[in-house]
Amino acid sequence: MIIDLHKAEEPRDIVHRCVQALAEGRLLAVPTETVYGLAASALRPDALERIVQLKHRVPNSPFALAIKDADELWDYCPDMPAMAWRLARRAWPGPLTLVLPEPTQGGLSKTLPDAARPWVCPNGTLGFRVPDHWVALSILRMTSGPLALTSVNRSGEPPAASGREIAELFPEIDVILDDGPTRYVRASTVVRVNGDGGWELLRAGAISEKSLRSLAAVAILFVCAGNTCRSPMAEALCRKLLAERLGCAPQDLGEKGFVVLSAGLHAQPGGQATSEAGAVVEEWGVNLRHHAAQPVNPSILRYVDRIYVMTRALKEALITSFPFAADRTELLSPDGADIEDPYGGTIKDYRRCACMIEKAILGRLGQISASA
Repeated sequence: MIIDLHKAEEPRDIVHRCVQALAEGRLLAVPTETVYGLAASALRPDALERIVQLKHRVPNSPFALAIKDADELWDYCPDMPAMAWRLARRAWPGPLTLVLPEPTQGGLSKTLPDAARPWVCPNGTLGFRVPDHWVALSILRMTSGPLALTSVNRSGEPPAASGREIAELFPEIDVILDDGPTRYVRASTVVRVNGDGGWELLRAGAISEKSLRSLAAVAILFVCAGNTCRSPMAEALCRKLLAERLGCAPQDLGEKGFVVLSAGLHAQPGGQATSEAGAVVEEWGVNLRHHAAQPVNPSILRYVDRIYVMTRALKEALITSFPFAADRTELLSPDGADIEDPYGGTIKDYRRCACMIEKAILGRLGQISASA
């Protein structure tokens, strides 16, 4: 059965029908942002065997597990490396498949039927995917357990590109959801993250290696009120001090796997750093000439790994407004001291503030560099 999603009058009814079909062990061809996927409930070994037979799949070639969102990854890999969470948090939903070591203890993968395990974790690893397509995500949110997901093709052949092509190639598929050409028209990028936090590219795909390196970088965020004094100074000084520690130029920190940013809880977008802040950091050999203020927002907070705020009041305000960032938010000063705003003060006030920031960053450098 082919269902044209462009002509569907009741999308919710389609989702319910698909969820029921999966629970009954049927096979589903579903569009994603990359290529069409052949899906079955990972709780139905009989359905997985049907996929194996259809695709002439070879042993030790596991299916990815499609899950609802990045947060669900913790249920399967409660001891996952920081790198895995960084990539999942930044890339999902999206065209990335993450391959992780299966936990030795705990994790929902242990609850999968024994007959299903040879097809999802035959080599001691698990692959995960959160597809970025409304119908795939809607089905996942209503399905009990993960879906086993693989491209709609016979092993070694290119994937099918339309519902009609899928029906001709695999008439045995029970439900085919046709949404026309996919967004990327190429497979997901596959990355393996090892237990030590290192990663390697297993298959090039919709995410380029350059973009992948950016996604894998440790991102540090400094937060003050207006993003015109303290946090820009902290951003500039941290780049200088971290580069010195790593033995590179500040502009090469990205190649070393680090990104340093700043923002303000009450910042006006595009605002310049104060002239006093710019003058003071030039005494350290850096400048704020290209600084443009940006407000704190959910997107940047989800992206960064560590958030350093200037005062306890700012920390409380940030966590109150964005509680999901609480576990990554700390005072910049390791000793718990507030770094007060020099705005409206003299150049001496700014210099005193910059010295406090430098001291605090030096106290945090070990923590920052260890995040990689």
